[in-house]
Amino acid sequence: MHKGNVIFHGEQLPYSSRICISCLQQMFKHTAASYKYIYFLSILDVLEENSFESPVISLDDVLVRMLVNAWYPHVYFKLNFGVGDRIAHTIDALCLAEIELPIQSNSSNELSMIIRSKKYQNNNLLNMVPYRILSPFFRDELQGIKDSDRNRLIAQLAERLFENRRPLYMFIDNATKVIVHHDWMLYLYENIGLVRAFTAWNYLDYMQRRNPSVPNIKDKLFPPVARNSLSNQTTYWKIALGHSRIRCIYSGNILNENTMSLDHFIPWSFVAHDQMWNLLPVEKNINSSKSNRLPSMKKYLNPFIELQFAGLQAIHRNSNDNVWRKVTEPYVSDLNIPKDNLFQIESFGRALKQTIIPLETIARNRGFAGDWVYKG
Repeated sequence: MHKGNVIFHGEQLPYSSRICISCLQQMFKHTAASYKYIYFLSILDVLEENSFESPVISLDDVLVRMLVNAWYPHVYFKLNFGVGDRIAHTIDALCLAEIELPIQSNSSNELSMIIRSKKYQNNNLLNMVPYRILSPFFRDELQGIKDSDRNRLIAQLAERLFENRRPLYMFIDNATKVIVHHDWMLYLYENIGLVRAFTAWNYLDYMQRRNPSVPNIKDKLFPPVARNSLSNQTTYWKIALGHSRIRCIYSGNILNENTMSLDHFIPWSFVAHDQMWNLLPVEKNINSSKSNRLPSMKKYLNPFIELQFAGLQAIHRNSNDNVWRKVTEPYVSDLNIPKDNLFQIESFGRALKQTIIPLETIARNRGFAGDWVYKG
C-alpha cells in the first residue's frame, strides 16, 4: 500500500513508509475536468497560508481559493478549461468575469475579498471532487459500488480507516470541513515544493491538451505575482527615438522618448511575454485606452511592421555589436528569419506577419476583443 515512488518530468516525489505516495499519483488519473487539480492546489494554498499550523481546513476557504486560482486562466488569459467544466461555469455564474484586476502582488488577495463579499453558492462545485479525490485510498472497497453511493461510502471509509489506511483527510462538521491526516501534514510540510510541482505538472498537461495553439500556457495557470520590468525594452526604444523621428502608429503624433509608454501589439494577457518584436512605443494615454484589446490588423499591422523595422535600423546604426546581437536574437529565433533579412523590409514584414496574424486569430477565437481603433 505504501510502496512506490512517483516520477514526473524527471523529478521524483520522496518515498514515505507512512503514507501511500502512489495514491497521490492516482488522484489525477482519468481526470476529465480541471477542478480536481485546482482543488488539490487550493488545499495546499490554504495549508501554506496557515503555515501548516492546523490540519483543519474549511471547504468554504478551499472554494474561494479555487475561484481565485481559476480566475486568471479563465478570465484574464481566456484559456479553455474543457467542455462542461464546472469551475469556469461557476466563475461566469458569479459574474466574476466582469471584475478588472491588474497584474500585481496583492491582486489575489483583492480577488478573494471580492468573492467572499458576493452571495455565492457552492453551485455543485464541491459536490464530487472532495470525495472522489480520496478514491485511490479505498479502491477495493469501492469496487462495484453505484456512483450515487460513492460519496457517502468514501466519507464513511475515510473516518473509519483514518488511522489505519491514512487517507489524505476525513470529513468533519457535516462535511463542511476536512481534517488532514497528521502523516500527510508532515509529508506536505516537508515536501510542499515537489508536491506542488507534481500537481502543477499534471494540471499543465491537462490544459495544454485543451489549448494546443495558445502560447505560454505554463505562465497562465496561476495568479501572477508581478509583471516583469520593461526597462531593457524601454531603453531600446528610447535609443531609437533619440535618433529617429518615429510616430505613434495609433495617433500619428511624433513620439517623445520621455513621455512614451510601451504597448504589447498582441496583448500581454494572450502572449504572456515581453519580446521586442511584439512591443512598440505609444503615447501613454493610448496604452491604457487599448488595454488588452486586439488592434485592427487592417489599419495598424503595416504601420506596426514599418515602426518595428525603423526601430531595428536605428538601433543598428547607433549601438555596438553586443547590443545589436542581444536585440536581434528573439527576432531571428522567434520569427525564424535570417539576420541579414532584418535589413530588408519585405522579408522582415513577411516574417512578422506570419507570426502576428496567427496569434491575432487565435486570440480572437479565445475571446479577446478585436478590431480596436484609436479614437482620439
